[in-house]
Amino acid sequence: MADTAKRRVMITGMGVVSPNGVGNSAFSDAILAGKSGVKRISRFDPDEIPVRIAGEVRDFDELAWVEKRDRKHVSRVLPLAIANGAGSGSENAVGRGVIGGMLSATFLAPFLIPMFFLVITEKVFKPRRAAPPALPGTAAPEPVTGAAT
Repeated sequence: MADTAKRRVMITGMGVVSPNGVGNSAFSDAILAGKSGVKRISRFDPDEIPVRIAGEVRDFDELAWVEKRDRKHVSRVLPLAIANGAGSGSENAVGRGVIGGMLSATFLAPFLIPMFFLVITEKVFKPRRAAPPALPGTAAPEPVTGAAT
């Protein structure tokens, strides 16, 4: 069995927002101290549900990442995701890119999906055109069938 005291782990280029701590140093300190981030739920009253414990990010200031007037319009996930990207230092642009892609896809999808549906159905499943109506005083054209009789 290998000596685990000599093994080292290094994780670079990522920010941490977790129940154990916000930021790399707070998270690593909590992990090394053996602290758990799982505690009794505090953001709402859990008496009506069977689960009473969860991993909540408690020590997180949402207003440091989103302005107060905008906070009521966004989910709590957005400030958490921005903080995660900003904490990464070298991958800060990646965090913003992921959020930007997520938001643009959310807002563009209701317009693009129906448009692509129409384009694909028009190109792939071309509708068959009906026979023109018969002129008065002429016989109606017979329907075309796939089987010869």
